[in-house]
Formats: sequence, structure tokens, C-alpha cells
Amino acid sequence: MHTYRLVLVAVAWAVGLRLSTAADLVTVDLSAQPWRLTNANQSVAVPTTLPAHVLGVLAAAGIVQSDPLYRYGELETRWVSEDTWNFTLIWSGQQHSELKACKHVLLVLHGVDTFGDVVLNGRHVLRVNNAHRSWWQPLPPDVLRDSANMMSMILQPAVQVALRAKVLNKYNIPTMAVPGGFDVYNFARKPASDFGWDWGPAFAHAGVTGPVQLLGFNRATLIGALVHQQAIKSSSSSSSTFLLHVTAHLLVPEAGDGGLLTVHLPDLKIQQQQQVSLTAVTVAGNPLQALTNMTLEIPAGKVELWQSRGLLQPGSKPVMYHVIVSFEPSPPTPSETATADSEGPYQLDIAPAAADAAASGVDRRPSSSSSSSSSS
Repeated sequence: MHTYRLVLVAVAWAVGLRLSTAADLVTVDLSAQPWRLTNANQSVAVPTTLPAHVLGVLAAAGIVQSDPLYRYGELETRWVSEDTWNFTLIWSGQQHSELKACKHVLLVLHGVDTFGDVVLNGRHVLRVNNAHRSWWQPLPPDVLRDSANMMSMILQPAVQVALRAKVLNKYNIPTMAVPGGFDVYNFARKPASDFGWDWGPAFAHAGVTGPVQLLGFNRATLIGALVHQQAIKSSSSSSSTFLLHVTAHLLVPEAGDGGLLTVHLPDLKIQQQQQVSLTAVTVAGNPLQALTNMTLEIPAGKVELWQSRGLLQPGSKPVMYHVIVSFEPSPPTPSETATADSEGPYQLDIAPAAADAAASGVDRRPSSSSSSSSSS
């Protein structure tokens, strides 16, 4: 089960989004597999699992000091941000055998920091350049093998990539850098703090910040939802209404799909349904997706307004309301396979919880004397 959190300006409720597993969504999680991290010239090679940042992996392995924030650790580990790093995984085709029956197979990266290329079984399948987004990349039908498979995520030095972009930019963009930091953060979709600000360190590290998955699907599948509320006050009376705008986020096959979208508020005994027709488009840079909307009217008298703990009566708790969003594909047509008959609704319970190969280089490892003094 994947968990997403929504940050809302809440008046009547504050919600977290809990995503259940879809019957039609085949998921192969590669994150916990035994990955291997190497640098450009293979002088550093350590095992790891994902998510992971390079600096943290090296600190855990004793290659750099366990606390890079201590004394001159920022400067002594700067070689890490200047190297190219490769996260590599080899796995058996038996682990993704269920994907064979799926019309569409995606490689999903829930976070990569920041610049790099993904090579799967010798084929370049994706270039990444933004640490603030996820990547849902359709894979060619023949790229996965029944035998051994190998994936490499080759991450380039962020400072060098951003510096090249700055040099090539024909306009002077004002920026600033603290002592020991880098003045290129506005040329990289990466947390600006990684380049140093105020008195913080400028590690500018690389890594994989979210799960890595293979997803297969045949029918439209719900993968997320956004909730926005709006208070409407009636001009003819003292009553008011809350409009709850729900945006459902779905994976959609290339040929399109349709089905029944349901929004249910069990605490308020309110439910609304809507037949939707879905066309596969690109959403936030990711293809084979769609957004569809539904609006519910909720009388203000049916809900208790959100109040922070400082304004509540002693012993009281803020009142929050469940919002359940579900989608059920339309019945399959006669031309579709019998496997579609077993598909059930995919349900979202919004619960109140709250690449080019790297060039060879010099050995980047610290000398034996510094390594022995800084290892954990």
C-alpha cells in the first residue's frame, strides 16, 4: 500500500490520502532489491537498497565519515558531489512474469535527485532532470527479458550540469552563494539548500529519493486524488455551503477508457457518482494519464469547522472526515479478454491520518590515512 499526504487549507476537515492496491494494477517493487552503487571509474562499489542518497550510503559503508556535518566534513566529502554515480540492479525475469499479460508497462520512479539517465537491458529508456517530480515512463514491449534483467540509473554531478546551463544561458540571472556554496541553484530543479544557503552545508548530493517500480495495467486505474474545498455564503440567507472539488488521477490505456467515479463521505452519509469518459493525455509530464473532476455540495450545518488545538475545549479533538474516492471501469466489450471480468473497483480511502556511460577518472576514494580517521 502506498501512502500519499495532501496538505490542504482546511476549514471543515483535513485529510490524508491512503491508496489501496488495484485489482488491475500489477506492481513489481524493485526498491528493496539488492542494488549496487558505483562511481565513474568503479573505484567505489557498495551494496544498497532504495531510496538512498549517495552520501548516506558512503557514510554507512565507512567510506566517508559517519557525520559529514562534523568539522570540515562538508569539504572533505565534496568529491562525492563531483563524481558520477551509478545505481545498478540485476533481477530475474520471474519477478515480473505477471506483467506479460498487461497492455501497458511503466517504469515508475517516485523521485530522482536530479540529473541522469536510465538504461534498461542496454536500452536508454528515460532521461531525468527534476528532483521535484515523479516519472511514469512507458516501456517498449520487448525491453523486459524472461532471463536476467539489468537496470542502471546513472546520475551526473548536479553542480557541473547546472554550471553548464548557466554558462550557456544568454541572460545574466542574479543569484548568490554563501562561502563554500554554489551559485547555480536557479539552474537546477533541485532543492536550493543542497547548493548551500545561510549557514547550511553545500553537499549537492545525488540519489534516488523514492520507490522504483514496474507497473502494468490494461484498464483505467485510479492512482491518486486531490481535494479542494470552497466556502460559498448565500446572499439571501445566513446559511452557507461547502463545495468539495475532487480531482481523480488515473492511468488510462492508449485507446482510452471509461467507468464510474464515486466519491463517498461516510461520516456525512453523502455519496455522488458520475460516469466518466477518459482520454489518455500527458499529466505533469507523464503520458497515459488523465484527470477528471467531481464537485459535491455539503451544507455547512452538517460539518464541524476545523479548529486548531489551542482553540478547542479541553479534551476535545479536531473533527476530520473521511473521503473515499473509487473508480470502476465500464463492463468489458466482447472484444476484450475474459480477464477483464475479474476486475474490481480501485478505491482510494482519504482517511483522517493526517545517459551516457561515465568517463573514467581518478580514484575518488580518500587516502588510507584520511579514511581511517573519518570512518565510522
